Amino acid sequence: MLLLGPLKNYATAVSICTGITIFAAVLYIYARSGSLLFLRDLMWRFFGGTISFENKNFEKMRKNLRELEYFRFEFNIPASTLEDAQLAEQWINQNSLSPRDVAWVKKYIDWSDFNTLKFKENLFARWITTTKVILILVSIFLVSISAALSTSDYLMVHLKNEPNTPSFYLSEDNIKFELFKNKHLTLNECKSSESLNKLKPTGFSEKNLDTICAILIDSKYIEHVHNGLKEQKYFLLLIGIWSLFSIFGTTNSIGKQFYARGLNKKLQSQTSTMPSTHP
Repeated sequence: MLLLGPLKNYATAVSICTGITIFAAVLYIYARSGSLLFLRDLMWRFFGGTISFENKNFEKMRKNLRELEYFRFEFNIPASTLEDAQLAEQWINQNSLSPRDVAWVKKYIDWSDFNTLKFKENLFARWITTTKVILILVSIFLVSISAALSTSDYLMVHLKNEPNTPSFYLSEDNIKFELFKNKHLTLNECKSSESLNKLKPTGFSEKNLDTICAILIDSKYIEHVHNGLKEQKYFLLLIGIWSLFSIFGTTNSIGKQFYARGLNKKLQSQTSTMPSTHP
């Protein structure tokens, strides 16, 4: 009986994770191939459906669709027809490219016309690279700040009815008006108007200080701080995780951009060195 609860929770967690994994796998396949014909075939055969057409033309169409789906999944090239797939294969071979390279920089290739495949040179603009670098720096800053604040015992708050008043920081036994300074407001200062006047935090009126002292004196003050710190740490954790994903994703994007630019230069150099033909 003592193990029933934990085992039930474990089984539920495994079921949820399995469902998410299967869904993610199907989503990934669909993102690459653009269809789920293989899954439909599996369901059709599971329920006893025939695996092929008697009519040769229908069977050829069926095989062509599956061939195209496999081509899109294998090479990550968004061909709509087998003719498009053949044109893409010719373009890759003629320019001595690797299918893996083409799949890697798929976003930077103009697939609108497979007869004239080319790179989207507007995506190589310097301002795009600069913007991505700035995003990485901002994300690194957010990760650093999140990591530093998540270990802090101070909860950042502001007065609800005083939007123009600066934020301040609560801990179990004192309040700070500036996080990185050692000036504290404690119950002792709240009991003495002279001590309050010595603090003189910028942006806080005497009325504001009285309100803050009332918060510090509240019997549920420590409970509020504990709950608030938990919420703050979860929020900072989310920011940190998002920032890390942003760093990795943007760095990967810059890598693809530079690689695509290099391939484009390779194609241009090959074109410029091709011997001209005269009638």
